[in-house]
Amino acid sequence: MVDSAGTRSRVLADGGRVPAGIDFQTLFRTISIPTIVLDHNGEILVWNEAQEDLVGVDREQVANRDGEIGEELYESGRSTVLAEKVLTHPHDAHERYDTVRIAEDDYSLLVGGDAPVFEDYSTVDVSGAGVWFLATAIYRDGELVGVIEFTQPELASERRNVEIDQLVGELAETLQAYQEGRFGVRASIDSDLYIIEEELLELIDRTNELGANLERMEELRDSKKRLEELNTRLQLALEETDTGVWEWDLDTDELLWDEASERLYGYDAGAFPGSFEAFADHVLAEDLPSVERRIERAMVNDKQFRADFRIRLSSGGKRWLQSRGIVEYDDGEPTRMLGVQTDITDLKEYEQELEEQRDNLEVLNQIVRHDIRNKLQLVGGYAEMLRTEIGADDRKEIEQITEAVSDAISITTTTREVMEVMLQSDVDCHPVRLRPVLEEEIENVRSNYGSASIGVDGSLPAVDVRADDMLASVFRNLLTNAIRHNDKEVPEVTVSATGREGHGSVLVRIADNGPGIPDERKPEIFEQGEIGPDSGGSGLGLHLVDTLVGHYDGEVRVEDNDPDGTVFAVELPTVTDRDSY
Repeated sequence: MVDSAGTRSRVLADGGRVPAGIDFQTLFRTISIPTIVLDHNGEILVWNEAQEDLVGVDREQVANRDGEIGEELYESGRSTVLAEKVLTHPHDAHERYDTVRIAEDDYSLLVGGDAPVFEDYSTVDVSGAGVWFLATAIYRDGELVGVIEFTQPELASERRNVEIDQLVGELAETLQAYQEGRFGVRASIDSDLYIIEEELLELIDRTNELGANLERMEELRDSKKRLEELNTRLQLALEETDTGVWEWDLDTDELLWDEASERLYGYDAGAFPGSFEAFADHVLAEDLPSVERRIERAMVNDKQFRADFRIRLSSGGKRWLQSRGIVEYDDGEPTRMLGVQTDITDLKEYEQELEEQRDNLEVLNQIVRHDIRNKLQLVGGYAEMLRTEIGADDRKEIEQITEAVSDAISITTTTREVMEVMLQSDVDCHPVRLRPVLEEEIENVRSNYGSASIGVDGSLPAVDVRADDMLASVFRNLLTNAIRHNDKEVPEVTVSATGREGHGSVLVRIADNGPGIPDERKPEIFEQGEIGPDSGGSGLGLHLVDTLVGHYDGEVRVEDNDPDGTVFAVELPTVTDRDSY
């Protein structure tokens, strides 16, 4: 508190004891303490000269007010003076307003006996300085007759002490927050007038600067921790993939390698000479020109550098590396390259194995297409010759030979087509007319399997589908599959096709009257090499169908036929704009 109990007591004592025979109006007008006395109706009984000096308004002016005293006089926003607050709530003004009830032991002399004393603070005098207000109710014979209010200007020293107390408390709380790790807290004091020295106020700025620095340090510490974690993960990734980092200063020709790069070339840590020439000495002579051209192209075109090349290790062995990097410029001139290099020896060896397998498949494809197929056709020709020379009783065996030859030729055709698909590096899809392809395959299968019945349900739509030149293989394999795996004396196959405009596709259904496919086998029926019981097939046909339809962005499904048999449903995307391909 800025005032002592003794000072308050003297104030009340000066105004609270009026000697007999002295007019109290005259007494209050002459004392130097600003004083207000209100009667029980709020009318002003006393408004002394000291009060007039405090607010710059005389008694006559305030007596003619329309509202409350504070609203008329105090620009600081003190809407109700303490006397008016105490008049309406003489015992609990501190509960109704922002005032303080003073402990009774702080006063030895009280006006009106045992009424409580209340205090308030504001900045209301003409100089803007702070003042203290003390007020208490006046009773006579137990009845409220009025209120007396005294005003004491606040001393600068007292105000300074208050502000210092506020400052010390605020700084202590802020520093405690920093100690607890709450670095976002900032110190501040709220005061209408700053009596304390600027140097003391600067402590707030210094403390807040400390908080800001601690906050930045925490952010930097967190960033450093994240960078360390990222660096650790990067190092683990580089080690796991046999990848090293390099940096080449184009002005000095200094080439820096990390330990991983040195290991890739067979060096001990720190043993690499550190120049482009030393690097070039390791690159095989037939690969070096390509590497240098790619470096030059990256510098000129500001493109990423990338090169696959072989190196000779310090121990004499060889290794495939892939190097990637970027170029940095200064005023348009290349000054530095940064990048990584990775051991791709295993990848290159695997690619070489694939290339050899591809070559072997090419040879096998030629054998299947020409040698084996020609031999089978020769056998078929001999069987037809025998059919005309033997009796009717022996023709059944000849027909079995003929069908076996047809099946074998069909298998070689499927095998050839599977190999062609495997040898394709990419799929060249384009619009293909569905109806002529499907009609041709129906006729071909009819001619090869005379004992089977193949019909078309409805008309085939004249639409273009997304496919390639191997679309015929899809229908040929499904048609022959429906006949070869049929257990009926007369295999029956029904083909239908309907457009699905809302889906942008066409659905082709090939249904048979065969034994059907158990539900447990349906999910695996399209797997490569999957052969059903007593099928006699190779397991390649349906796998080829599924592969080709997938290339066309279509779908093939297997369903049960009614009353028995199987339905293969092929859905293919239709093409409405041939020019878009």
